[in-house]
Amino acid sequence: NLQAEIEKAEQEKARHQEARDRFVANQQQAAERDRRRADLEKFENHLKTLQNELDGKVAAFSQAGRDYDASVHEQLRKDRDTLWGGVNALEQRVKGLNAEVARLSAEVDKLRKIETEIADKKRQITSWGQKAELVRFLRNRVFRNVSASLSERFREEISQRANRIYRTIAEADEELYWGDNYRIILRDMVDGRLRERSDDQLSGGQIMSAVVALRLALLQTIGARIAFFDEPTSNLDADRRENLARAFRAIDVGQEDVTEHWYDQLFLISHDVSFTEITDQVIDLQQSGSP
Repeated sequence: NLQAEIEKAEQEKARHQEARDRFVANQQQAAERDRRRADLEKFENHLKTLQNELDGKVAAFSQAGRDYDASVHEQLRKDRDTLWGGVNALEQRVKGLNAEVARLSAEVDKLRKIETEIADKKRQITSWGQKAELVRFLRNRVFRNVSASLSERFREEISQRANRIYRTIAEADEELYWGDNYRIILRDMVDGRLRERSDDQLSGGQIMSAVVALRLALLQTIGARIAFFDEPTSNLDADRRENLARAFRAIDVGQEDVTEHWYDQLFLISHDVSFTEITDQVIDLQQSGSP
């Protein structure tokens, strides 16, 4: 009987098992009912909000559809394309202008260098003109005015002394000669023939070297004890400047291959530092307002 009761109970349990499972499952969901109702309410409210927004968007879309003008839209599209084309053209033009600016800048730099060179050449021309003017002055105003008191022998003596000094300054195989009308003449041999050059045929350095040599020889011959030389190295290259300084020193100590000592005081006015080592005293002068 007990076994029959157990089997009967098992059958009863099996008959109610499905209902029990549904009860347990529904019991868990029932426990979440309040939370799910709250979520449902929240989603419903959110749905209403979205619906309202949708209605607004639909209305705005409808209004935009009524306001939309296809021809205006197409014209604006064309205007946009035209503007973009203009922008591209301007970009290309800017690139071209930048290249042109670079080219012009390079040309300006070249022109500035040329301008500087022209200014230097003008200063050289002015300097050479001044030296030429000095030569003409010496010939036309000084030498000719005293020509009556200068005998041929006197001129030859000056010419010989000046030639020795000139050779020391120039270190060239040339002979300085004081010619007729007191012209400055340089003689040398070219291809076995005697060549004579004077004044306009001479370089600025040759003229200045000859003028300095003649002045020294003339001052010595007439017995001057004091001499002034203003910028005697104008148009002289570095070698001639050094040679001129040595010539002044040679005269100071009385070297016979140049000339004997004859002056008491020699004043050299110059921007050149070549004479620094041969001078007894140096006086530096600065322009007013210079640092």
